Amino acid sequence: MASLNSNRQMNKAGRSLIFITSLFLLVVLISIPFLFKIDPPIPFEKQPINDRIAPFFSNSVQFWNEDIQAWAAEYDLDPNLIATVMQIESCGNPSVISSAGAMGLFQVMPFHFLYGEDPFDPTTNALRGLTYLSDSMYLAGQNPNLGLAGYNGGVGVIQWSSDQWYDETQRYVYWGSRILEDANANLTQSSAYDEWYGSYGYWMCEDARSQLGLIP
Repeated sequence: MASLNSNRQMNKAGRSLIFITSLFLLVVLISIPFLFKIDPPIPFEKQPINDRIAPFFSNSVQFWNEDIQAWAAEYDLDPNLIATVMQIESCGNPSVISSAGAMGLFQVMPFHFLYGEDPFDPTTNALRGLTYLSDSMYLAGQNPNLGLAGYNGGVGVIQWSSDQWYDETQRYVYWGSRILEDANANLTQSSAYDEWYGSYGYWMCEDARSQLGLIP
């Protein structure tokens, strides 16, 4: 019996010690913010968004400025990035189709659309194209060069060395990254855009202007 009472007393003393220790640790944890100055984390600040895309984009892309601003907010993308992709892909022509079968403003391949969707409807084309661009930018860690590569060559190329990209993808990033850089520098003229336009864009933009009823 004496042994049993002794064990009970030891258990009681042990529980008391655990309680006191826990209480002490709780007091210490509560006191830490008052003993040491802990600054809250600084939230990431996104760059301010302009209400217009860069002025050097073709008038057939400027035609879509209000839509581009709305899409930029909806898909959390830089408006100048959207304008750059539209410029290179279609020059703002909502009805264009490539030899590979890509369609509309953002030259989206048929397998991205759901059954019954109209690939040439600008809103639907933006939904499919800009969702893919947004995913590409996310996987690229918001690196625009890699994001452009992923949009053109498929998101799998983001993990590749740039010298392993398809030739078309290398050209796409060469033009797109430089045009985007000039756009975000708020330049009124862009030598990169002029070079692209002279090399690839003239006839595509002529077709876009005709489709939209714009004066060159």
